[in-house]
Parts: sequence; structure tokens; C-alpha cells
Amino acid sequence: MSRRSLRHAAEYALFRAASAVLLPLPEVVALRAGAALGWFAGSVLRIRRSVVDENLEAKNVITAEINSREEILDCIKTFLGKGK
Repeated sequence: MSRRSLRHAAEYALFRAASAVLLPLPEVVALRAGAALGWFAGSVLRIRRSVVDENLEAKNVITAEINSREEILDCIKTFLGKGK
């Protein structure tokens, strides 16, 4: 197994472990824990940060305005399948 695929397998395993821990939690707690985990991975560890930045720039999301915290939570809920 190549080093790259080993890294991908490790990232996937960590994602699955985090999902297993967050899934049974109440929604508010899971959203806050997920946000903290996302911040840690993206800002502190900078995992795949360049890829995320490129994708956001390509979609012009960086310059888009997000009007409220509720809008962000709605996006997260929709992504998790708990939305409208």
C-alpha cells in the first residue's frame, strides 16, 4: 500500500470514528463538536486546507456573504440529512 493511500485510509478511519462518536449525541452538541473538530483539522492541523481553499475560490464562496448563524446551521443540517 502506498504512503498516500495509507494516509487516505487513516483519514477515513478518523472520520468514521468521529462520526460514530457524534451520531448518538444530541444535535446541538454534535454540531458544536463537529464545528470544533472542523476548526481544529482545518486551522490548526491544516489538513487538506489548500484543497478546500481552491474549491471555495473556484466556486466564488470566499466572497459570498453568509447572513446569519442560522443559515450556517441550516447548511450543516442539510448536509447531515437532518435539514428541511
